[in-house]
Amino acid sequence: LHQIGPKFRDEIRPRLGLLRGREFYMSDAYSFDRDEEGMRASFEKMKELYPRIYERLGIHKLKAVEADSGDIGGKGSVEFMALNDEVGEDLLIACDECSYGANTEVSAGDVGGVCHECKVGTFQEIRGIEIGHVFQLQQTYSKSMGVTFRDEHDTEQFAWMGCYGIGTSRLIQAIVDQNYDDDGIVWPASVAPMTAHIVPVNWKDETQRLLAEELYGACQEASIRTMLDDRD
Repeated sequence: LHQIGPKFRDEIRPRLGLLRGREFYMSDAYSFDRDEEGMRASFEKMKELYPRIYERLGIHKLKAVEADSGDIGGKGSVEFMALNDEVGEDLLIACDECSYGANTEVSAGDVGGVCHECKVGTFQEIRGIEIGHVFQLQQTYSKSMGVTFRDEHDTEQFAWMGCYGIGTSRLIQAIVDQNYDDDGIVWPASVAPMTAHIVPVNWKDETQRLLAEELYGACQEASIRTMLDDRD
C-alpha cells in the first residue's frame, strides 16, 4: 500500500526552512508478508530501491545508516541521509573504506576507531539530512489492529509488516543543497517544473509577444515542457 499526503507535528522550534516545519508531506508505503522471511525480503528490496530513487532525483551524496526505530517500533531500521556538513541535523558515524554507517544513537563505534564491519577502515563523523527511513515492523501493528490472512491450512495468521517513508517536502531542500551554482538553484531534469521557460521582456510589445507565442507553440509540438511568461 502506498500514499503521499500531508502530516502535522507540533514542532517546538520550527527551523531550517523545509527541513523542520510543522506541516510536511510524506510518501508512505507498507508491505504485508506471510512470514518473517518474506518481510525481510520486502525490506531488502526497498532498501535497495531507495538509493536508486534518490540518484534519479539528483541526490548523489547519500549514506544509508543503521538507525533507532523510535516511536514506530519494530526491530531493524535504516535511515537514508543526504550528506550535508552545514545544515545536517543528524550526526553519523561512517567508515571511510566500506559502506557501513550508523546514526550516533545506535552506533557502538568511536570516531577514529577501526570499523567492525570491514576491519580495515576507520570511523569518521559526518552530518546528514534524513530523507527516508525504512522499518521492519514485525507483527507489532498487525496484532494490535487485527491484520490477518488465512494460510493454506485455512488458519488465521498475523501479517508481517514493513514500513517505508520518504519525506517529500524536505526532499526539495535536500535536492537544492546538492544542485546549485553561483546563480542559484539548478533543478535536475527529473524534478524541474519545466524544461524551458520563455520570458519576453515586454509582453505589450507585439513583436516580442508574437515571437514568444511562436516559440511556445514550437516547444509544445516538440513535447518540450515549457512555461510561457505572459504577464504584462
